[in-house]
Amino acid sequence: MSLELVIIGAEGAGKSLIAKRLKEISHNNGLDGNDIFPLSILNTTIPTVGMEISTIKIDGISVILRELGSSISNRWSSYYPEASGVIFVVDVSDMGWYPNALVLLHEAIAALFITELQKPLLIALNKLDMCDSTTYTIF
Repeated sequence: MSLELVIIGAEGAGKSLIAKRLKEISHNNGLDGNDIFPLSILNTTIPTVGMEISTIKIDGISVILRELGSSISNRWSSYYPEASGVIFVVDVSDMGWYPNALVLLHEAIAALFITELQKPLLIALNKLDMCDSTTYTIF
């Protein structure tokens, strides 16, 4: 059995970091109680141009991660039909990106739910540790 997850979000939201973290968790066969992001991951993340594809295994299930850069947001919906689900990443520490993130999120919701696709959508609030706890409630 295999699944495909599409990872999308506004520029700088942390899509690459989420994908790297999922790969690391898969490689280490899960989390332990003391897991945090190692600085090596934070320092080596660069913006995705186009698309980055990787495959991980979680509980014996092959999961294809298709991270789509914000530069191709006009083509994101073409990847939804083959996907098992979509992860939309939001940077809650930078309110300047909210208007753009909301537009992209609304477009994703329209493509996923107003059409016949009916795919699951996970909204990942990223960088919570970098902001006031009341900031993300606005999103």
